[in-house]
Amino acid sequence: MFVEDASNMIMSADSSNGVCPAAGSDEYGPGWYIGDDCLQLMIEDGGPNDADGVANGVVIDPSGVAEKFIGTPSSNSSAVLGTNTLDANGTDSTSLTVTVLDGSGNPLEHMSVSGSIGISGATVSAFYEEGEGVYSATVTAGTVAGSDSVSIDISNGQTSVTISSDQLTLNDVTPVTPEEPATGGGGGCSVSTDTSSDNTLIMMLLAAALLLIRRRYYQNQ
Repeated sequence: MFVEDASNMIMSADSSNGVCPAAGSDEYGPGWYIGDDCLQLMIEDGGPNDADGVANGVVIDPSGVAEKFIGTPSSNSSAVLGTNTLDANGTDSTSLTVTVLDGSGNPLEHMSVSGSIGISGATVSAFYEEGEGVYSATVTAGTVAGSDSVSIDISNGQTSVTISSDQLTLNDVTPVTPEEPATGGGGGCSVSTDTSSDNTLIMMLLAAALLLIRRRYYQNQ
């Protein structure tokens, strides 16, 4: 790793017809800018970037320019959920681990990874790169029950692939309210269907009427 300070600098410039500016030219600016194809290093004799570590008028520089291998993601990549069942309570969550591989099974770093799930209210967090091709995120349940897989998009900036996790089920945890028992109208009178008392009253009235008729009959004799 090249150490940068006031005496150790990385500078770059754009070439003209394939020819770089001379060393020490003012055309070099600090840093390495996109599009620049000329590089200049200022290395302190005996400093942190001098391989012999001695201020002896000789700078030994083992550094060089390299292009980092990014690789192309493939469908060989995988996604694993920490659990396949959550409660749809708005807080329950599980881990989501994605391993990104190229077509030869090599792990790929520096990928852009994102995820989504088709259950209303459920979310997938941003992915964190663990290293060695492993990326992790958190899936959090909403308050809507359902089942769906998590869809993961992986891109190297030019090529992208989409993979899916296993099904994730969000269980309904809505409390069930018991039904109130049916009650009468309250107050009011009640009507009895028992006719035995009415029949008894009628018989008594008939008996009294017959007794009255009989008494009048004998009085008239």
